[in-house]
Amino acid sequence: MTKVEPVPVLKEDLIVGQGIRVQGRDIYITDCDDFTRDYYRTELSMVQDKLVIEEHVESPPKMPLPPHNGFGNEEDSIGNCNALAPKAPRKDVGKLLQDFGKVLRFEGVMQTARKEDQDRRFIVATYIADDDVAVWEIKNPALAHAQGKFAAKARKKNPATGQWFRPSDFYVGATVEISATRFLLVAADEMAVRFMESDPDSFPVADSRAVAMKLSAVREDLLREGEEVTQQRLLAFAAERSIPLNQHECMTLARAFRAKKEVDTKGPVSVTSLIAWLGRHGC
Repeated sequence: MTKVEPVPVLKEDLIVGQGIRVQGRDIYITDCDDFTRDYYRTELSMVQDKLVIEEHVESPPKMPLPPHNGFGNEEDSIGNCNALAPKAPRKDVGKLLQDFGKVLRFEGVMQTARKEDQDRRFIVATYIADDDVAVWEIKNPALAHAQGKFAAKARKKNPATGQWFRPSDFYVGATVEISATRFLLVAADEMAVRFMESDPDSFPVADSRAVAMKLSAVREDLLREGEEVTQQRLLAFAAERSIPLNQHECMTLARAFRAKKEVDTKGPVSVTSLIAWLGRHGC
């Protein structure tokens, strides 16, 4: 066997950006100190560069949260996964005190193809203080279903958005899914309607001015409907012209623009009053 003579490494071979082989391994030179850099510049007329090697730091993988186990609420389950000694979720005490007792109640019907469930009626409630949601079934003597709690009061996620339900998600005409059941909200109590009208920034469907503006471009067509128009006809009128209008917004117009002094949630919309208001505001 032929013996391989060792090759000496000279200072000319130690160049930043190049490599040398030491004991069977390749060594890549990336930098040198200031003294070495000055020596190469003055003695060998060589400029030693500096290579910056970006280190790839892999972030630790995030474990997916397990589904709710049914004990407590979903936030309790998340707390058990984040700490060995979980703490109770923090609540907005100021909001709890300010909005204590304020509940928006809606009447809901099941959206189902099962005939035995189509006549069932429910109360869908959302609590302003903590955004909790609860559902109760209304007793119907003609049906075999018992009245009482259908979904316990707790924070619930909206499957349509993946976010927690908020009070603004509930309005007449909305479809919400709670406990794997889809409910169409067909009515609201007077307290809920008035509360929503008192805070139009949080509940745009109860802002009569913003809703009226949607019809400003079709005033001439609206006048042909007569002095009054039912909410159902107004809803169809808007759909025919691709105007985004829902059932609660029609109710808002009926309460704000009416022929009678009394507020009538189910009454018609006064076209005369609505057009006059649009004219006064230059629409």
